[in-house]
Amino acid sequence: MKSIEAISWYTRRLRVMSFREILHRIDEQWFLLWLRLWGKAGQHGVSHSGTYSFCSAAGHQLPGLPWAFELSRQDRMDLLDGNSAALGFDWTWSEDPAVWRTAPDTGRPWPQDFFSSISFRSGNPYGDARVVWEPSRLQQLVALALLARDCEADRRQALDMLRRQLVSWAAANPPYLGIHYTSSMECALRIIATCHALDLVRPFLDKDDRVWDVLVSLVSSHAALVTGRLSRYSSAGNHTIAECAGLVYAGLLFPELDGARKWKKTGLRVLSGEVRRQILGDGGGIERTLWYHLFVTDLCGLSALLLKQKGEQDYIEIDQAVTRARKYLNAFSDSPEKLPAMGDSDNGYALSRYLRLSWDTDVNLNRLSTFSETGISALNCVENNISLYINHGPLGMPPCYGHGHADCLAVSLKGDGEKLLDNAGTYTYTGHQEWRRYFRGTSAHNTVSVDGYDQAEQQTSFMWTRPYNSSLMLNESDSDKALLLACHDGYLENSRVTHWRGVISGVGTGFVIWDYLDGSGRHVLSLNWHAPLAARNNKEKFSLSDKVDIDIEGGDIDLVTGNESSLLGWMSDMYGIKYPCTTINVTYSGNLPHEFITRIIPAGRMAGSETVLSGIARFKEIIEYAKKN
Repeated sequence: MKSIEAISWYTRRLRVMSFREILHRIDEQWFLLWLRLWGKAGQHGVSHSGTYSFCSAAGHQLPGLPWAFELSRQDRMDLLDGNSAALGFDWTWSEDPAVWRTAPDTGRPWPQDFFSSISFRSGNPYGDARVVWEPSRLQQLVALALLARDCEADRRQALDMLRRQLVSWAAANPPYLGIHYTSSMECALRIIATCHALDLVRPFLDKDDRVWDVLVSLVSSHAALVTGRLSRYSSAGNHTIAECAGLVYAGLLFPELDGARKWKKTGLRVLSGEVRRQILGDGGGIERTLWYHLFVTDLCGLSALLLKQKGEQDYIEIDQAVTRARKYLNAFSDSPEKLPAMGDSDNGYALSRYLRLSWDTDVNLNRLSTFSETGISALNCVENNISLYINHGPLGMPPCYGHGHADCLAVSLKGDGEKLLDNAGTYTYTGHQEWRRYFRGTSAHNTVSVDGYDQAEQQTSFMWTRPYNSSLMLNESDSDKALLLACHDGYLENSRVTHWRGVISGVGTGFVIWDYLDGSGRHVLSLNWHAPLAARNNKEKFSLSDKVDIDIEGGDIDLVTGNESSLLGWMSDMYGIKYPCTTINVTYSGNLPHEFITRIIPAGRMAGSETVLSGIARFKEIIEYAKKN
């Protein structure tokens, strides 16, 4: 089974691999063979931790960071009892070593084989690898360290739990054996988390505490593995940023270790190049996913702070990119939990859910802000405190577009900071593949699907082909209104249809979304609006909240909640969890061209007809001009 899966994966990936990447993959296989035969799998000895400056130092060795660490009494009790969420599943630490490799989602044990022989992609018999990896990122140790630092009453118990979990993990996961070494990124994140956790509680630890020995052994074995298995070429993405950040930490904090100079050099060289490539000029991310862009921004921010503290000049360019990225992120939310669902999200953090490194930038809300390089615009009705976000950019990062969704022209809506319309989310990566296909497909997003097709073709769980082309044709605003018009060609090959979407925003009127499906012949169109809160019938309109109504023209309307057949009416705010939501499904079957008009209106008001009519007329002029030229 594993060999068939591997052959299938490599067959698809070979289509997008360059000759240099093929050589890189061959070199990686030789590294794995060497590691298995001569790399001392299962053991990784180092000298006593007292000989390492990071372990023996009296003062903090890592930069101070901004935290939002406020726990309820129940949260503190759970943390001290070893209870920690594994994304959408419960997980509790115990003295049993098997707890680290028991799948929280299925209860099945992952094998303790040499890591490269473990099948962890779609169709494996154990579970979703992303779920079992979560507790082993050891980021709960950072939370325990913060509790020990801030709460004297809980300090002793928090330190004890931190020690026991760290020592337990190391004993249960000897180097290169088991599921937790299959991802270089997971190893890198573990380096960062354990270094910060122990540095936070440094004043309360003895220099000969056993945890320092465990830390040195973990950093040494993990950094050696990451160096030989960097995600490059068609696999380069947020994983690469995390891996390089881990190498920078290992190389700078443990210069006494063999390989430290190489770790630092490799990490900095690749990280600098990836920062230039992945953080775009407008501050957005090349993967076109807000959650992973936060992940990348935090990792780069952590690396820049450490480099600056250690007197390294390489931090300057990284820090400038981080500043751009923070401004971009803050245009969409003021906290991680409120980010709109755009592209994949696995709810993973660079260091801790309590870190607020990327949320310290004030952003002035303009009526229309367009990030043209990324391909996202934010329209704000400041007077009504309603914001709309529209994605008019490319599918994702070529050549695989792995974390992108078929969500071109999809819209998200917030009112008073609350999500009123949002895309369905992610839910799973390597779990149930029917759900994976749905959640990344077009129907799970607030846009129009044609004849049941996605805007691009899903090849594997992390690979798309036939990517669409998109264009922003108009974006202008003044003190009274804003107009935006964009299009994509994702349906041209299958249905010979072009989708145009215009957005009109006027003072006090909310938003009007105009969809124009241009083509000929008979087609089935489906416009979906996914509402996290239950949309309610309100005479001729639907209410998204007490303050916002939605009115739709152009097709037959049906409210769908939790349909197991069509899969409509589901949403996922947390990886591994899905729940029923209200999907307003508007269908039209007939000849094209065809229009849908959606009005999002403050309750009790009417959209200004003159502004709407003039806006749509402007859109049609641009479309006719584009078709002729």
